Amino acid sequence: MSSNTPIQPIQLETPGAAEAQKPSLAIQFEEGHELDHLTAHSVTYLTRRLGEFVLQVLREARSIEHAEHVGSGPPEITAAHVDEAWWVSRRRIRRSRHPIWGAVVRVAQAFGIAGFGVGVSNLKLAWWGPWVFAGSAVATCVAFLIEVHLQRTE
Repeated sequence: MSSNTPIQPIQLETPGAAEAQKPSLAIQFEEGHELDHLTAHSVTYLTRRLGEFVLQVLREARSIEHAEHVGSGPPEITAAHVDEAWWVSRRRIRRSRHPIWGAVVRVAQAFGIAGFGVGVSNLKLAWWGPWVFAGSAVATCVAFLIEVHLQRTE
């Protein structure tokens, strides 16, 4: 993106008589080629999907502002609220491909850490202490590696 190229506004939908009454946002691209090779139907679909995402971000920003609002003044949604809402909304868009395996791995990690503590407490007191310690340490490490693998394959 070159800094000497002027920003060109691109209107995604044709404003009509009914559209003039609705609030709207204009999207501007630095280059004029972002929408090249899109069909009219795909531009309409993109417009609708962007509108849905913007509404989701605005709802989330209002929710964040409501939770953080102090005093008796009117609500004020700041750029920080919008930015946080954008990140929250982005994270919700993608659902995990492995929701059950993720939960199973986290439970295994919790049991591994608990076993690690039990094993450390009984290292010299019982014959099974070192075995529990070593087994739970290995199991916990393997569970963490599986979790990382599951996250990277999404």
